[in-house]
Amino acid sequence: MTEHSEDRKPEGEGQIIMPFYLLCDVSLSMTGDMDELNKALGQLHQQLLGEPIINDLVMLSVITFNHEARTVVPLAAPEELNLPALSAGGGTDFSPPLREFHARFSTDRDRLKSEGKRVYRPCIYFLTDGEPNNTSYQATMASLITKEKNAAYPYICAFGFRDASAQTLQTLAYPDFGENNKRGRYFIAKDGASITDVLQAMVGVLARSILQSASSASAGTPLVALPEPNAVSKMGGSFV
Repeated sequence: MTEHSEDRKPEGEGQIIMPFYLLCDVSLSMTGDMDELNKALGQLHQQLLGEPIINDLVMLSVITFNHEARTVVPLAAPEELNLPALSAGGGTDFSPPLREFHARFSTDRDRLKSEGKRVYRPCIYFLTDGEPNNTSYQATMASLITKEKNAAYPYICAFGFRDASAQTLQTLAYPDFGENNKRGRYFIAKDGASITDVLQAMVGVLARSILQSASSASAGTPLVALPEPNAVSKMGGSFV
C-alpha cells in the first residue's frame, strides 16, 4: 500500500473519522454475479469487524448504481452497518453514483462536524463490470469531484472486469496530478480471471487499505492508504 497525507489536515480536537464509499455496479449485466458480490461485501464487513481500531476511526457507505444510484448503506462505523441483499437490473451510467456520492458526503461531513468530529478526505472504491452508456460522467467528474471545483475532493480507486476498459477506468481514478504515489489507481481483471477471483482479491486489498488508514489515524498521522498497482492478484493495476 502507498500512503497519502491529506493536503490539509482536519482541524480541531475531535475524533478523526476516515470515510470510505463503495460504489458498486448493479446493472443488468451483473445479474449472474450478484451472489458473489453480496458474499464479497459480507466478507469485507466481517474482516472490518475483526479490527476494533477500524470501528473507532473508519466509517463505510455503500452506493449502488445502474442508470440511477442510491445509497443502500448510509455512512456508519462497521459495527453499525446492515448490508442488504443487492439485486441487478437496468443500464449503466457513471454520473448518478458520482452525484450521489457528492451529495451524501456533503451531508455526512456536515453531520459529523456538528458532532465534533474531524472528517478526513474521503476515499471511493468504484467497482464496475463494463462501460457506461454515455460519457456524461466526465462532466460530472469535472464539476463535482475534481480539486478545481471541490476542495474536499476524494481519492478514487477504480476496479473493472469483464467488459470494462482500462481507458475508461483511467478517467475515473483520481487525483490525476502530483507524484505517482499520490495519484488515483485503477485495476482491471486479467484475461481468464473470474468474478469470484476478482472479488476475493478485492476483499483482501480493501480490508488492508482500510486497516492501514485507520492505523495511521490512531498513530496521530492520518493517511489514506491506497493499494499499489501490483497489490491485487488477478488484476493489472496502474497509477492514473
